[in-house]
Amino acid sequence: MGLAYDLDVQTRFGLNDWRFILGQGDANLFSGGSFSESRSTGITLPASDSAEFDIVIRKSTLVEDHYVICGSYRAFFDDLNGGAGAYAWDGFVTIIRAHNLPFVDAVALATGGDPPTTSPLYWINPGFTPEIGFIRQPFSQENRFWTYLARMPYEITPRLTGLGSDSVPGIYSVDTAKTSLAGGFQIIAGGHANIDTATEGGLTSQDYSAWIAVLEFARTNPQLSPVSGIRPPLEATRTYRINFASTNSIQVSQNATTNIGAGLTDTGTYPATAYDLDSLAHSVNQVSPGFSTTQLDSLGNGYVLTRIHDVLGLNTGPPPIDLTDLTLWITGEAAYSDGAGAVDFTTPMLGIWEYETNGSYTDLYVAVGDRNWGLDSSVAAYDLDSAYGTAMTPSFNVSATQDPLTNQVLVAVDRVTHGASTSAEIYAANFKTVIDSLGFLGSQQYCLWPFAVKGGPFETVGGFTLPDKWLGKAVQQRTFTQAEEEQAKAINAFPNTTQADGTVDLIAIEDKSLQQLLAADPTLQGRNPEPINYLAAIYPPNYVDYGQSNQPAIPYQPANIAYGFMGFLSSTGPEVFMYDFGTVTMSVDATASPPEFYVGPWAGDPLAAGADIISVGSTMNAAIVTAASSTTRRPVSAGWDVDRDQWIFTFADATGGTVLSCNSAFDRQPATQVAYLDQTDQFPLLDSDTRSAYYTPRNMTPYLDGLVLFGGEVDTTQLGQATLKSIMLTNEQGDAVRGFQAYEIQGSTGRTARVWIDYMLYDGIDSLVAVVIQEMGLRVTVENVEWYKRKILNDDVLNMSSDEVEAWIDAQQAEYRKMLIEKERQGRLRRRRRQQSAVANDLEELIQGEFVVSDMDFIEGDFIERNLRDLESFPDQDSQLKRQILSDEQWLEGDTLYGPSVPRKKTASEKRKAAEKDPDEPKNDKS
Repeated sequence: MGLAYDLDVQTRFGLNDWRFILGQGDANLFSGGSFSESRSTGITLPASDSAEFDIVIRKSTLVEDHYVICGSYRAFFDDLNGGAGAYAWDGFVTIIRAHNLPFVDAVALATGGDPPTTSPLYWINPGFTPEIGFIRQPFSQENRFWTYLARMPYEITPRLTGLGSDSVPGIYSVDTAKTSLAGGFQIIAGGHANIDTATEGGLTSQDYSAWIAVLEFARTNPQLSPVSGIRPPLEATRTYRINFASTNSIQVSQNATTNIGAGLTDTGTYPATAYDLDSLAHSVNQVSPGFSTTQLDSLGNGYVLTRIHDVLGLNTGPPPIDLTDLTLWITGEAAYSDGAGAVDFTTPMLGIWEYETNGSYTDLYVAVGDRNWGLDSSVAAYDLDSAYGTAMTPSFNVSATQDPLTNQVLVAVDRVTHGASTSAEIYAANFKTVIDSLGFLGSQQYCLWPFAVKGGPFETVGGFTLPDKWLGKAVQQRTFTQAEEEQAKAINAFPNTTQADGTVDLIAIEDKSLQQLLAADPTLQGRNPEPINYLAAIYPPNYVDYGQSNQPAIPYQPANIAYGFMGFLSSTGPEVFMYDFGTVTMSVDATASPPEFYVGPWAGDPLAAGADIISVGSTMNAAIVTAASSTTRRPVSAGWDVDRDQWIFTFADATGGTVLSCNSAFDRQPATQVAYLDQTDQFPLLDSDTRSAYYTPRNMTPYLDGLVLFGGEVDTTQLGQATLKSIMLTNEQGDAVRGFQAYEIQGSTGRTARVWIDYMLYDGIDSLVAVVIQEMGLRVTVENVEWYKRKILNDDVLNMSSDEVEAWIDAQQAEYRKMLIEKERQGRLRRRRRQQSAVANDLEELIQGEFVVSDMDFIEGDFIERNLRDLESFPDQDSQLKRQILSDEQWLEGDTLYGPSVPRKKTASEKRKAAEKDPDEPKNDKS
């Protein structure tokens, strides 16, 4: 599909101040009367314009029409340092309502006097009346966001030295748990905390400890009731609300069973289930065929999980985990002990956890790089010491047409050392081998295999250049079916039922911001839009659903779903690799020692299509208007709008952030379409300090939309994916605040539709003749009009029979075919894009239908066989024309081109005449 020109962008000043979003969001999450405190207990957030407050954004996703954003913030923790307190960095997860985002209550519009009675910013109108006063709104500035503070410095004792300046701790990645909760949703989060190993245990010189959480949030839908018994108006007696749900929430961290909830008294404010990290983590390193595990801290000298940079939530698991169980995947870094309690080296890791307590394999299974990752034997010897996992692209979810065992999860790995330099690389986890004994080859368990290694076939055969560092990933998903969208929007409940007392429970929620857009849409021409176009998709399955195509999946063949990794080369700028996950295949020669791994187009499998991979970073960079092809530009985020079939990539550079629309075909777009379009100029009033942008798409709307946050420079020195720094801004009241400049994309404009109408005007006597021609059942053409006029002039109209009409049509067809054949032989006829013979197109298409017999018996095989005999005598130069004729579905059974006519079946007219002569002749004579 072509690109949407000129994004419609709205500023969202209410999302600029992130000190307020953290503080008020925390209060919102624990509102409603069920909680005695919030998770900000013992945490003092500095003023938004204070140099002591800071915040960074690391990752985002969308779940049930809510943007979910994670990162790190700096605050004062009152009870650290023996009660004296200390500044420290912590992790956070913020949920922002994507639907009905701009609405406010009348208080927000009261500036020195009464607010307006009605406003497009009120969800309920009127929003204020002099008699009643302020009418409570179900959606307003008070319930736009909710924030979960991780409280890492309280639950994992940190090192006090340099604590306030250490911005590494925090939550690095979020994803949706693929559950189907009617009253809320679950998210998966992962990151790491600063740790004092002298207190908490671990390895000396170990700086960080991994942190994992499955967090459940309950949703409360609004209720509307008459104001003081008056009908109308209505007011919200219950507003839209998100609350933390402790019961089904889980946390995994160092000494979690004893430390969780430290400093809190209300058990409802922290996860009810806790696991100690060291006890849960097990190695899948097999010493012989057969599934067995060893506690990770007992393997060799012992490993500990130190960092998590990416998480995935899948609704399936690899063997021996059941394929229908929910799993959580992590990648990052593990540290190995030197045997004396200190860190010997670090290595990348991949972990898989079936976190459902009713599963059979409930340990966190971890494959560590130095023991369970295969290396590329085609390059000079190297190892994975000091390397770490950065990002993962999942290949699938459960599907009736997809065999998950044929696909891979690719892992982007950074800081792989080859000689004197380091490189970003890709390794693959195959579902058959990642934790099962099938990965036991020779004498070692190979859980991950090399896919793209510096100096390996990916570069030497594929012609690609791997980046210096990975910064993120791009994930596409299939489009939703109408039934799924109706389910997500509870369309069967709309319109919501009004009770006898006038109360309305909003089960299906109207997104009135979408309604306003649709009301102004000229394509509707004043008609009311269908409810499915403006209801909010707040129920499952509205989340990013991995690895399913709208087409049946065929193993080793394209899935028509694009994934990718984004990074940079210091010498050239952005590096973006996109691939079709269905074409990523793997095989291994286990007879070699060590085994030789084959991937992608080098697998040698005759059934495999070969990896379909393209590198598009340089062409994207060249399409950016400001400082085109800058070598210092860095990719930040990528999102695919499922409703518009379009990508938006964002970038960071010293010249400012960039928002780039990308055709879903990338560099392979048709010549009539634009591949890339710089949209940055569509964002008004960008602050001069912005250096980067981050995009989160929104699903299940009629438009291309989503949330865009502009921030400061991107920190590429920290491990993990791109980190978006905050900047100082001005809020709606003119106050200085720290945060990110927020915009909402709400569709697009700028396209102009042009139509060329080609017509023939018949006037005067010709118009009368044209009417008669039409009444005869013939098409109105110049030839038919002139033919009938000649009949009139010859006074031959009254005596004209149907046979004469058919004879005229046959003569026209024969003459036109002869002309086309001559043109095609001489190369003067431009073929149509369908690549059918021109003989079967154009005027012949028009005139053949004038007396096409509907009851004609046509046997295709018989026709081709008889005509093929006749075509054998054609000149050699007409061989292509012969093939086109024989394969042309529009070619009539009785058509011939050269020589005497071959026998053909009788037309209906001929059958009628024959029946008049011989009434006993069967009607469907096949002879």
